[in-house]
Amino acid sequence: MLAHRAPFLFVDEVVDRDPGVSARARWTTPLGAWPAALLIEAIAQTGGLAIGRPGLLAVIRSASVAPNPPRGRIVDITARITRTRTGYVELEGDARRGTDQIATARLTLSLTPER
Repeated sequence: MLAHRAPFLFVDEVVDRDPGVSARARWTTPLGAWPAALLIEAIAQTGGLAIGRPGLLAVIRSASVAPNPPRGRIVDITARITRTRTGYVELEGDARRGTDQIATARLTLSLTPER
């Protein structure tokens, strides 16, 4: 469903999906050093799963990442669609390790043409 492939795929497992509404996924973060901003991309990719068609991250309206996000750990990611318009979708999402929220984002995805 996602156009991404390794090493740029940040969703390992789709946990739940309600097309047009929301999606939940899991990602095992890398062991070594990696940019925490990849958590925001993981939220965007989970948002693409919620949309049900390819989209491109167009706008980061707001984002926050906890200092020292976990390395080599499973992270639960949630994305919820908040607004749909012709050509784009707005969403909110977060990433959690257990009950600890480690990232949040409000994003806009530009929809790519359907094939």
